[in-house]
Amino acid sequence: MAKKFIKNQAQGQLFSFNSNGNDSYSQAYKKEFSHFYNGYSSRISAMQTVIQKLRENDLKQGYCFLVTDNELSEDQAYYEYPDGKIQIEKIDITNIDVPRTIVKVLNKTETAAVRIKHAILL
Repeated sequence: MAKKFIKNQAQGQLFSFNSNGNDSYSQAYKKEFSHFYNGYSSRISAMQTVIQKLRENDLKQGYCFLVTDNELSEDQAYYEYPDGKIQIEKIDITNIDVPRTIVKVLNKTETAAVRIKHAILL
């Protein structure tokens, strides 16, 4: 998302309507973009807080926490367990009553990388 924001910000600067940006349209655009960004970032922050609380509650109650990733196949996801381990598990998407299959148990380095990538804080 950060890359998309930077790209949008750069495009806004590239396609400004005059070189000094002092016309009324450029000023209005900058004001609207600022309002959009502030609202967008506060929503993202609120969602991250809610997800973090859900994660903490699940782990405290002894449940695993599901983390999806576009780099995994459609039927796989990361599962974080209360003991701190993370596994890649495969589910049968046609029948969720079938137990999940463990594809891989991540080592400490891989676990740390997943935590960083998905902003899972300890």
